[in-house]
Amino acid sequence: MIETLLGIIIIIFAITIVVYGAFRGRVYFVLDEAREIIEEYKTRCTGANRFVLNETVLRELFPGYHHLVLRTVWKQLVAEKAIDKDPLDQEWCIR
Repeated sequence: MIETLLGIIIIIFAITIVVYGAFRGRVYFVLDEAREIIEEYKTRCTGANRFVLNETVLRELFPGYHHLVLRTVWKQLVAEKAIDKDPLDQEWCIR
C-alpha cells in the first residue's frame, strides 16, 4: 500500500518536472527569437521611428504558442528593458 502511494507520488512529481521543463524550453526558444527580432528592428529604426511591440503583436508573431508562454516572454522582455515605453503615448515599442 505504501509502495503504491509512493510510486504515484513519484510519477506525479516526474510528470510535473517534465511539463515544467517543456514550458521553460518553449519560453527560452521564443525569448531568443524575440530578442533576434528586437535586435533586427533596432538596427532599422532611426531617429524618431519606432516599431510597436505589445502583447498582441507578440501573439501575432508567434501564433502557435500558448498564451502563458508568450506572457512569460513578455514579462521577461519588459524586465530586461529590451523594449521601451514611448513617453508620448505610453505604447511599448522598439526604438
